[in-house]
Amino acid sequence: MKPNIIIDHMVAKDGYLHLHIQGVLENCHRKDKIRILLLFTHDKENRRLPVEIKYRYKELPSLSCELEGEIVVDLPFVFYKEQEFLSCNMKLILEYGMDEIDNIPFAVDKNIDIEGIEVSQNNLVIIQKLFQRKVHKKEGFFYRIYQVISFIVCFLFLPFFLIDALLAIKGVITQYPKNSKEKGIKAILRHINYRTKRISGLSYSTRDLKTQFFTICYNLMKTKPIIDNRILFLSERLTNEKGNLLRIYHDLATIDDKLEYILWQKEKTVSQMSLKELYTVAKYIATSKVVVLDDFYPQLHALYVKKETTIIQLWHACGAFKTFGFTRMGKPGGVAQDSLNHRSYDLVFVSGENIRGVYSETFGIPIENVKALGVPRTDVFFDKEYEGQVKEKLINRYPNLRDKKVILFAPTFRGDGNRDAYYPVQKLNLNHLLESLPDDYVIIIKNHPFVKNKFVYDLKYSNRVVDTFTSTEDINDLLFVTDLLITDYSSVIFEAALRDIPMIFYTFDLEDYMENRDIYYDYSNFVPGPIVMDQEELIREILVARENNRDSRQFREYFLDALDGKSTKRITDYIYNNYFSKQVS
Repeated sequence: MKPNIIIDHMVAKDGYLHLHIQGVLENCHRKDKIRILLLFTHDKENRRLPVEIKYRYKELPSLSCELEGEIVVDLPFVFYKEQEFLSCNMKLILEYGMDEIDNIPFAVDKNIDIEGIEVSQNNLVIIQKLFQRKVHKKEGFFYRIYQVISFIVCFLFLPFFLIDALLAIKGVITQYPKNSKEKGIKAILRHINYRTKRISGLSYSTRDLKTQFFTICYNLMKTKPIIDNRILFLSERLTNEKGNLLRIYHDLATIDDKLEYILWQKEKTVSQMSLKELYTVAKYIATSKVVVLDDFYPQLHALYVKKETTIIQLWHACGAFKTFGFTRMGKPGGVAQDSLNHRSYDLVFVSGENIRGVYSETFGIPIENVKALGVPRTDVFFDKEYEGQVKEKLINRYPNLRDKKVILFAPTFRGDGNRDAYYPVQKLNLNHLLESLPDDYVIIIKNHPFVKNKFVYDLKYSNRVVDTFTSTEDINDLLFVTDLLITDYSSVIFEAALRDIPMIFYTFDLEDYMENRDIYYDYSNFVPGPIVMDQEELIREILVARENNRDSRQFREYFLDALDGKSTKRITDYIYNNYFSKQVS
C-alpha cells in the first residue's frame, strides 16, 4: 500500500487546532476498514486521537481508497496534566483493518503557515505554548467559589429558566441537551439542569452534587501522607470470586500478610452512596499507594489523583470489539475531549499485545501504560479441574444437556443502555428452529443482563430449551458445555475462541448496528465464523457448523496472546514487585 496524504487545511486559534485531511491509499491489498489517528508525543507522554473520516474504495485501474476527514483538537487537553516540554511532535497513524502503520508520510499545503507549528518530514512540531491551559481551568479553590456563587444565582433565576425550557419544548428555541429523548416534565427539568450546569459547572442532579462532595472530600484528604502498605480494591459492582478484582485481591493476600488490603465493592452508584460512604472512599483513595479497579468508576475521574498514588485498571473485557471511550468523541455515548474519564490510569492490563494501541486511544493514556499481561478471570479456561466441576454442576442442574449437541444463543442488546435495552425476539422463532434441527440439539438462551423481554416457544420443546432468564448462570461457565455459539456483537466471542468453539454470527441488522454503534475493525474480516442475515440461513449453517468450522487460531493469536492460564500470577507479581516488595522488605 502507498499512502498519499495531505493536510490541506490547518488553523490554530484559541487553543484549538483544526485539521482537514484528504488523500488516496494506492495499491490496497483488500477492502478493509480504514482509520486515521493523530499521535502527539513529547519526552514525557503520548496520546492518540481518532480522526473522523469518510472513505470509499475504487477498483480501477487498481484497488485504491479515497479518504477525507477532519478533527478539531482541544490542545490544552491533549495531555492529562499540564507539563513542561519544549515542543510536541504530531504524526499520523493509519489503521488498515488489523494492521497498524506508524509514522505514515504526509504533506502539508504549502500555503499553510502557522506561528508555533513547524512542518518537518512526516511530522508537525508544535511548541508547548499552544498546549497551555489559559481558560476553563476547572480546578482550584477560586473555581469552587465561583461554582457556588453562580449556582446560587442560577437558583434565583429558576423562573426565567422555566420560561426558557417551555419555549424550548414548544420548538421556539433550541432544546438542550440536543440529543435528549425526554418529553414533557422530564424534558423541562433536563433543559433547566443543562442551563445551570453550563453556567456553574453544578447541577440539581444527585449524582453531580454528590460527585462534587466526593471531590471536596478528596481534596481535603490528599494532604494526608500515603500509607505505603495500603492497596485499595475499588468497584461499584459485585463480582464473583472468578472475577478480575477478587482473583488479584486473594492472590496478593497469599504473598504478603503485612500489606493492608481494603476491598470496597458495593453495588451502588455515586448517587446511591451515603455522604459517609463517599467520605470514606475519598479518604481511602487519598491515602492508598495503589488503587485497583475492574471497570469504570465514574467519581474517580472527577479527581486529579496525586502522583504518589498508582491507579491500576483490570479492565473486565478481553480483546477489542465495539468502540467506546475517547474513540467515540463527538458520537452518541462518546466523551468530550476535555473529559478526565479514564485519563488517570497509570496501568491497564489487556489480553494481547496487538490491542495495546486501541486501549491507549480509548482511555486517552500513553501506550506505555497499557501492558499485555492478561485477564485474570480467563485463567479458569485453562483449569481442567475447574472445567470438570462446572460441567458436572451444569449437567446435574440441566439434565437435558447430557449427551446433546448444545447451542448457546448469546446475543447482545439493542438500545442505548440499561433503561431501554431490548432484543427483537421475533427474529428468532424457536419453534421453527427446533423443528428444523435433529432431536439431539438443545439450545441455551443467554440474553444480555440488560434485556428483560423473553423468547417464547411451545411446551413440547421445553426439554430442548434452557432459558437462563431467571437464573444467574455465568456465561463463561456455560461455554464449558457449549458445542456451538450463536451471537452477534457480543464480546463473548473472545472467551469462545479460547475454547475453540465454532461460532455463527446472526446479524440481521448489521448495517444499522454498525452505523449507530461501530466497531474497531471491518466486521466481515474480523469475526471468526460465518455471518448470516436470516433464520433459514442460520439453520443451514448450524447443520454444517462442525464441518465448516473456521480455525480461530489466528483470531486468538491477534487478540488473546497474553492469555495462558497464568494471568493472575503475572499481574499479582507485577503489582507486588513494582510497588510493595522493596517497601515491605
